[in-house]
This record gives sequence, structure tokens and C-alpha cells, in this order.
Amino acid sequence: MTHNGGLFIAKDLFHSSFIEETKKLWAEKLGHEITTEQALQIIEFWLGLAEELNRLSQLPSVSK
Repeated sequence: MTHNGGLFIAKDLFHSSFIEETKKLWAEKLGHEITTEQALQIIEFWLGLAEELNRLSQLPSVSK
């Protein structure tokens, strides 16, 4: 399980192929392999970002 910014992600929440694909994708982008823990942190970051964007989209718009 990893913790970052208030989210807790347990690796058994995701199919192993999803974690492996995340590792492969980011290894290609970074030029070196990443650990399962790092892959979970990346997944956690994107989930948090999506949650925040969703929250912001619910705010009333400000008009001038």
C-alpha cells in the first residue's frame, strides 16, 4: 500500500497487468525501469488529479 497526498492505494485494487503497463509506459518515457511502488504513486497522482479536476468542475463559474 502506498500513501501520497491523502489517498491510499493498495496494489491489489488494480489488476497486475494495469500496474505492469504503467511501469512499462513510464520506463519508456523516463529511460529506466520503475518499481511497483513508483507505479502505484503515479497511478495515485493521476487519480488525485482527476478527483481534483472533477471537484473544480463542480464549482460555480465566476462571471465578470
